[in-house]
Amino acid sequence: MRRTKRIQALLVAAMAAGLSGCEEPSAQAGARTTTPQSLEGVTRARDINTRPQGFPDYADEGKGEIFTTAAGVTFLSLDDGASGNELWRSDGTEAGTRRIKDIAPGLSSSNPSRFVELQGTVYFVATSDFAEVGLWKTDGTEAGTVLVKRFRDGRDPEQDISATAVVGDKVLFIRERQLWSSDGTEAGTAPFKALSSGEDFYSDSQLVSMGGAVFFTALDATQGVELWKTDGTQAGTTRVFDLVPGALNRSSAELEAVGSTLFFNAGSSRNELWKTDGTEAGTVRLDNQSGTPSQLTAFQSNLLFVKNNRLWRSDGTSVEALTGTDFSLIYKPQPVGGTAFFLSAAPDANEPELWKTDGTVTGTVPVGDLWPGEARGYPHVFRAWQNTIFFLASAGEGRTGLWKSDGTEAGTVMLKDWAQDWDVIHDAFYGGPVPVGASLFFKIRGAQTSTEVWRTDGTVAGTVAMGSLEPRTKHSVLSVRNLAVMQGSVLFPADDGSGNLGLWKTDGTEAGTVLLKHFGVRPAVGISLPLLVGTTLFFVTDDGVHGTELWKTDGTVEGTQLVKDIRVGPGGATILELVALGNTLYFIADDGIHGGELWKSDGTEAGTTLAIDLNPAANEGSYPEQLTVVNGSLYFAGSADGTDPVLWKSDGTQGGTTRFRELYPRNMLAGGNTLFFITSDGELWKSDGTGEGTVRLRQELGEVNEPRWVGDRLFFVADDGTHGLEPWTSDGTPEGTVTLGDLNPGSASSFAGAFTRLGAHVLFAAFDDAHGFELWRTDGSAAGTARVSDARPGPTSGLFVPYLLDDDSPLDLLVLEERGLVLFAGIDDQAGVEPWVTDGTAQGTERWVDAAPGAGSSTPLAFSRLGDHAFFFANDSAVGFEPHRMVLPDRTVPVLNCPANVSTTTKAEEAQVDYAPATVTDPIGNPTIAYSHASGASFPVGSTTVMVLATDASGNRAQCSFSVTVERDSQVQNPAPETEDSGCGCASSSVGGGWAGWGLLALAWAALSRGRALGRM
Repeated sequence: MRRTKRIQALLVAAMAAGLSGCEEPSAQAGARTTTPQSLEGVTRARDINTRPQGFPDYADEGKGEIFTTAAGVTFLSLDDGASGNELWRSDGTEAGTRRIKDIAPGLSSSNPSRFVELQGTVYFVATSDFAEVGLWKTDGTEAGTVLVKRFRDGRDPEQDISATAVVGDKVLFIRERQLWSSDGTEAGTAPFKALSSGEDFYSDSQLVSMGGAVFFTALDATQGVELWKTDGTQAGTTRVFDLVPGALNRSSAELEAVGSTLFFNAGSSRNELWKTDGTEAGTVRLDNQSGTPSQLTAFQSNLLFVKNNRLWRSDGTSVEALTGTDFSLIYKPQPVGGTAFFLSAAPDANEPELWKTDGTVTGTVPVGDLWPGEARGYPHVFRAWQNTIFFLASAGEGRTGLWKSDGTEAGTVMLKDWAQDWDVIHDAFYGGPVPVGASLFFKIRGAQTSTEVWRTDGTVAGTVAMGSLEPRTKHSVLSVRNLAVMQGSVLFPADDGSGNLGLWKTDGTEAGTVLLKHFGVRPAVGISLPLLVGTTLFFVTDDGVHGTELWKTDGTVEGTQLVKDIRVGPGGATILELVALGNTLYFIADDGIHGGELWKSDGTEAGTTLAIDLNPAANEGSYPEQLTVVNGSLYFAGSADGTDPVLWKSDGTQGGTTRFRELYPRNMLAGGNTLFFITSDGELWKSDGTGEGTVRLRQELGEVNEPRWVGDRLFFVADDGTHGLEPWTSDGTPEGTVTLGDLNPGSASSFAGAFTRLGAHVLFAAFDDAHGFELWRTDGSAAGTARVSDARPGPTSGLFVPYLLDDDSPLDLLVLEERGLVLFAGIDDQAGVEPWVTDGTAQGTERWVDAAPGAGSSTPLAFSRLGDHAFFFANDSAVGFEPHRMVLPDRTVPVLNCPANVSTTTKAEEAQVDYAPATVTDPIGNPTIAYSHASGASFPVGSTTVMVLATDASGNRAQCSFSVTVERDSQVQNPAPETEDSGCGCASSSVGGGWAGWGLLALAWAALSRGRALGRM
């Protein structure tokens, strides 16, 4: 009894807290009080690729991605499979390799490159966001890695930072046809010299430091490309010499410093070798014979270079050929002490061999007969390191090895070999070995065709595969888009670690995630052009036997088949553009006889035939394009006579195909019953399929992208020549074809896209310099177009854009129409790239779940809907990128109705009272209902408020209340009638006293229930 009284007291306190703040009675009150889903809401469907993750892959594309400081610290660009190519440091061991900073969050790559060192600080170039390039600096720590200056490059290569160098106490770089200098601060980073005012500019210009100055080539408006030098100031930037007087020279030069002398090639055909000491008088021509001096290499106090397939030397006074005239190949020399190694095919050799030179004719000889007789070593990609040359060469039939040489035949030995042909390993060996700390890194292609990173210290025992940095498996994801959702499953391509491309399907469960077919090609080949026609998914891939051909699947192993080997043999039919006209598939294919023409298929081999041969006379193919179906007709662009393509209309037969309009259409799109298209000269047209109904809507739109029919309007992105690529809309009339605004003011572009309807509005992604990529919404007018939110405040994007992974990958928003929500991948600084949700308002836009807890990113990709779950690929710290599912976001508040107030009388201290149950409706789930006092419980004399709480699976809550009044018979004069009024109702939030009271209430009610249960036992 005492226990019951204590619990009742707790109930009273709970109700008092829960009801605090109530101001007026309400028959019903509902409130969304859920918080973003917990991690338990996301589950992995299956770990498809269970092979262990190896050492991160390194980038070496000739842009200075690997750099070792004066103190011996190596900075490099590594990709660990989860965060893209990012900034790392390494001493050449697993334990000494760590990521410094994930500059571009998630799977996107910042691609750090062009490293230079100034006064102990390392500067580099990186891309941290869409359309952005920046100058960064680092001291080797995450906190000490900061952005110096951000540039919005508009995705224009000419605005990239193309070269870096150090002079004095400044970092110099080239950007947007200008020389810039930086002292390491944003304020101290500014342009000081324009290099060109015209259209011609060489963005790959070198910046070469020598003698306290930096030398480079630049385009002079009157003299063409000439040699310049700078000390980092405008006044100190001068032309060294007019190399081609009176002529407009358009050829850039290759520069190489040897001590205090700079060698370079020049001339109208770059056939001259020059040298300079930085003065006009000291700039002289050394050679002007035919042929271009290239592969300029400093060797001791001399210059080695290649010209006309011969190796030459210059001491700055003359030039001398070191090899004969019949050599067929020479690969850039690699100096090692007093010897320079190079690859060359001598007159009597069919393949290159390893040679060496000491700078004299007699000292230029083969290293030795390393592969006697008919055998050839095919030596290739090599690197000088620690007074030794390392290179890749054959190790016998079907084997390839890593070799080293000290320049003698006896000192040329193999360190390690692999059971792979030379050409297979060479595919992964591009760039050659690279020095990293105390090791030399190199890459080979392993047995499963994946690239593996190895290291060597120059010994057999020290030549080993680099191990994993963390215990996890490789990812299986191959695309940022799934193939289709059919029959309750998502179909997608995957890399399962077998070395073969796989077609998989999943229903979101482990048991339901299964392989449909392995194709006998590398996973990177991929699956393209998926199109669902009825219950059949058509797609294009290569199985390693038939080449690229048309395939189909019904979602079963047996039903996954080659439709037809259209071009018999391994050549492939070069299939393009799949479209459905009724239940028939139409596509472009080349059978090797007719060229690229229009084919059709009913999904059977016999029913896959040539449909329309638009150019039968030439048998070279008309290669139709822009296949679009509107109102039962097939439209396309094509040429029947080899001239410019025009617009055609077809019923799918040869006889029913006619020239429809003498226009070259592009970006064709079906909008309701109307065909929209852009002509080659930037005009927007529409057609209802008749001549008189084919009319022009707008002129001078220039480039047009991302056309989508949303609701009853056309949305697209166009450049009108003034405002860059901005969003437009059309209702099918000239006056209704208008811009939605200059979202990124001025001539810059907003790159809008992914137009998606949500209720009465259309959501889309757009970029501006002040906010990066964010979500926008529009009602179809410029006045009604606004940014939804700035999810990541400031100029960095709050919206993850797959363009950073693949230029052809669109951003897709998963619409949950009946819930009034859109699911997408968003970014914040606390959690990285995670699943976000929006209802189209700023307050309704939030991160829904942190699937990879902490600052790491799950980077959700390829959202699809499977019933009440969302399917996507996500990064998992244990298994990499694998298929996951998540309960769909739900913000729909249950509709809760309390019963009427109840009154009764009693002769005792309390009365047992029964009341009608509350009713609740929820279009999405089945909420549970909790009462503070159960029906049939004993109620004391007086008025008791019964609180009712309805909660759905996503935590959305609604509450209401009603009263139970108990009176003694002796005190009742005129019993009060029952009323329809409920007691106090509150809309509560997830924080504050109200829900603290409900927490006490739940605890008390649970304790009371347990006590009653024990009492009944």
